[in-house]
Amino acid sequence: MKKRKVLFLSVLLLMSISRVHAASVTLGRSSTTITKGSRVTIYVNINNAASWQLTGNGTGATSGCSLGEAGTGYSQNGENTSKTLTVTCYSTDVGSIGFTVTGVIGYMENGSMKKMNVSQGTSVSVVKPRDPDSNNYLSSLSVEGYELTPAFDKDTLEYSVSVPSSIDKVTIAATKASGYASDPTGIGEKEVSEGSNKIEVTVKSETGVDRTYVININVEDKNPITIKIEDESYTVMKNLKDMKIPDGFQQESIKIKEFDIPALVNKKLNMTLVGIKDSKGNKLLAVYNKDDTYQLFNQNSSKSLSLFIIKPETILEGFHEGNITIQGTVYSCLKHNEDENYIVIYAQDLSTGEKKYYVYDVDTSSYILYKDGMQQSFKDQIEKYKTVVFGFAIALGVMGLIIVILLLRRPKRIKKQIEKENNVRIEKQEPTKKKENSNVKKEEVQPKEEPKKKTKKANSKTDAIETIKSAQEIIDEYEKTVSIPKEKLVSEDTEMYDILNDDKKSKRKKKS
Repeated sequence: MKKRKVLFLSVLLLMSISRVHAASVTLGRSSTTITKGSRVTIYVNINNAASWQLTGNGTGATSGCSLGEAGTGYSQNGENTSKTLTVTCYSTDVGSIGFTVTGVIGYMENGSMKKMNVSQGTSVSVVKPRDPDSNNYLSSLSVEGYELTPAFDKDTLEYSVSVPSSIDKVTIAATKASGYASDPTGIGEKEVSEGSNKIEVTVKSETGVDRTYVININVEDKNPITIKIEDESYTVMKNLKDMKIPDGFQQESIKIKEFDIPALVNKKLNMTLVGIKDSKGNKLLAVYNKDDTYQLFNQNSSKSLSLFIIKPETILEGFHEGNITIQGTVYSCLKHNEDENYIVIYAQDLSTGEKKYYVYDVDTSSYILYKDGMQQSFKDQIEKYKTVVFGFAIALGVMGLIIVILLLRRPKRIKKQIEKENNVRIEKQEPTKKKENSNVKKEEVQPKEEPKKKTKKANSKTDAIETIKSAQEIIDEYEKTVSIPKEKLVSEDTEMYDILNDDKKSKRKKKS
């Protein structure tokens, strides 16, 4: 027994001695190969030492790196300890980086300090940077539990899958072809509903270019309920999980053609809504009536009203039926004219259930309750417009009549003006002849006055000619607008007729 104890103590002593002599320095590195322009970390591991005086420097394809002041140190309590020093070296060229550590470490052994020389080295390869990877393909793509059509190929971007109508979730899996590409998006568990569901899986290359794969998941309804609303075909939805429930409605189940259909019911309004899909897959709500008829549901709100717009039951007096587009949807309405900014609609108040007429302001998109007094106001406005239009028409008629009368009287006025000028000319010629006769008698007595008398005679004749020319200009001006020969506007018994017709042997001269 005693021999065993001695043997055990001896082993422990040898182990303690071996631990004491385990003082050492080892080197490590963060990577064995780096690219030009990147960096590497060198680890200087000091093991079971109480002090150290080390020098460490990098050489080769680096700008220089060293231990510096960290190469000298000691343990705080004077006992052997372990410590790791780090150095970062930046690569500057293709080649290799060498790092060497030399010096002395001290360690405690049997209560006294011992020293050990150290010389260690390591190296890191520096290579040319690679070009960014442009691979953005998938190496696999699947829908768990179902087969893709066609079978997956990395160059095929669109697939289809059919699942039963009882399925509301599917799991998408995908693997990228390049380790440098981003992790694919669009994978994992996805919710689906009846009809076509489009799921996109995208992977991005290291160069930043996307590639998108599309999976069209068709949730088949083997017994679809097809309805028509205003000649448009829709399918009744058997799942409303993606539909927003309007205020005041609760989800319940109703029977439509022996199928349990989820519906939204408002007992206060006595209104039932069901989900429907159009041919493009758009999801809508429709009002379900007990006679198996449907009507698209709409909800238009203002500050104090929430309305369900429906087709007017009757046409109010003074109005005609038309259409108005509100928030992208076309509704039936009542209008005075096509340019009216105030439109009358028929709607059900979703808070009270009452159906009434409302005035919709196109400019402000607001609603107010329509009252009978408004109808009279609209009538008065229409009558006012009629009066203005009628008065304007009368004014135009009177103006046209005046213009016609003026045009008819113009030839008579011109003719009278010409006759008046002829009379004036004749009156001027008579005293001129008398003066000429008297001047002839006076020539013998007063010869000196002869030039003045001749001048007066010449002036009188010139005035007559100018008068005739003036009349002729009036006739020419009139002839431009009225196709009446100017000869017919002048009497044949006047001198003017001779001048206009250049007739030296006129009847008037023959008579004279």
